[in-house]
Amino acid sequence: MSAPNGPIADLSYRNYDGPKSVDGLRWWPIAKNGIRGAMRKKFFWVLVALAMLPYLFLIIQMIVLNAITSRGDDEVTRNLPTFIQMLAGAYGNTVWVMFVALLVGTGSIAADNRANALQVYLSKPITRRDYVIGKLMSVFVPVYAVSLLPMLIATSFAAFDQGVVSFFQDHPLLYFKLFVVAAVPALAHSSLICGLSAWNKTPWMVGVIYVAIYFFWNAVSMIASFAMRNQIGDEAAITLRFFSIDGAISGLGYRIIGSMPGQGFGAARDLFPAPLPLFALLAAFVILGVFLCYSRVRAVEVVSG
Repeated sequence: MSAPNGPIADLSYRNYDGPKSVDGLRWWPIAKNGIRGAMRKKFFWVLVALAMLPYLFLIIQMIVLNAITSRGDDEVTRNLPTFIQMLAGAYGNTVWVMFVALLVGTGSIAADNRANALQVYLSKPITRRDYVIGKLMSVFVPVYAVSLLPMLIATSFAAFDQGVVSFFQDHPLLYFKLFVVAAVPALAHSSLICGLSAWNKTPWMVGVIYVAIYFFWNAVSMIASFAMRNQIGDEAAITLRFFSIDGAISGLGYRIIGSMPGQGFGAARDLFPAPLPLFALLAAFVILGVFLCYSRVRAVEVVSG
């Protein structure tokens, strides 16, 4: 029996005058697919657990310090680190967050390059901008969550331990700062890793390159800071020490939190790095990563010559 060929009886759809597309959200299915893919990997959850270990040690340290302060020895209590200093120390353990970003991001675009999937993606009603934003967010969101949630848990424990009213009187903006601090490693890692991934077809090669740059640059900045300290002074030397991927993440985080690990023990490292050079370096990471992604992502392979 053939289907009727007459006109459509229900013409009420003609009265619809609302939006016919969701242009601003076309990147979300790409991001969601990447996030779901990462969460299906068992090793992702292993790295999440490892990234939470510094904050678990922070909670244990707070319990131990409470036991010490309860003895009432003022001389000992005076030299104990504050919660903000311990929080900065836990945040400074950035290596596991970096490995989370590697697991999520190395294949974000490289795997599509290897499978020639860009032609499929960009043949759909999405643009290069949608694709690039989706891939960046597929790395940014997991890294941001892994950075933020342990800090919120540790800070909430400290708030209830100290007394919520007293804690918010001492640290009125701390919770707001945590949401900002967590964005620093997420921005740096998602931009740079996706940028490298866009120019490769082998995810493991992206990881090797990024790890090499990450640790080599950090070592060079530390050596240069130590070697040039007498010539440029302590303030410039501490900024040079943080002038790397790891350093920019840590230094900006310390600035936002308002403390550094070990502060209060009379060491030269108590000096904060200058915020402007580190902020400029973070902005350069984001701009470079987006540029590398956008310049490489194309629907067809362009042959020159």
